[in-house]
Amino acid sequence: EDPIAELSDPLGFRIRQLEAFLARPDVQRQRDLATSREQLTARIAHDRTSIEALDAQLAELPRGLRGLARRQQRDELTRQRRWRQTTLYQNATRLAELDRQVAALPSRRHIQASTDQLARLRTELYGRAERAVVRYEATSPRWLVAELGTPPHDPGNRARWRAAARVLERHRLRWSITDPRQAFGNEIVSPTQSDEQRRVQQHLEETRQQLYPHLRQGLRRTRAR
Repeated sequence: EDPIAELSDPLGFRIRQLEAFLARPDVQRQRDLATSREQLTARIAHDRTSIEALDAQLAELPRGLRGLARRQQRDELTRQRRWRQTTLYQNATRLAELDRQVAALPSRRHIQASTDQLARLRTELYGRAERAVVRYEATSPRWLVAELGTPPHDPGNRARWRAAARVLERHRLRWSITDPRQAFGNEIVSPTQSDEQRRVQQHLEETRQQLYPHLRQGLRRTRAR
């Protein structure tokens, strides 16, 4: 990551920071453990409820039952209670171990706060791109004309042009690209950027083929020397 990007446009830089944090193995592990903890907590609550119900049944054994019948019923309830008590102990032990592991990982509160912030920043990025493309329809920057040409007059093609322009603008915002002449700038700072750039370029090429089907090789893009 280029620290200069944080100074020029912190939005894309911060989004990438949050995405990298949320993709960390320890964060994913925390999420997995949180799910397991919820399941264990539910099982423990069920075990305790079952034990209370069995205790109530043992206390309310019909006084009229005598001999073998009463003993068999009591033994069966006692067996069930013992089994349920063992299960409760095992689940409580697992929960304690999970809590020990969870304590060594990023907190769930921090993860949730990062997730929420990432969602807000992505919404902001999409809004910025939307507003920028509205401006570009009136006055298209050189880098956009080089990739997509000027906005078509045909409503259907203009909608395609607008959608592709939004994709490209989001990419520029995400990677803090401010080059006024080249859509993708002149520097790639990570393999992730390279992969995303290839996907955007493929999308642009498909759009050019739809906008300019009479050109066998798509729009001839002018590049600044």
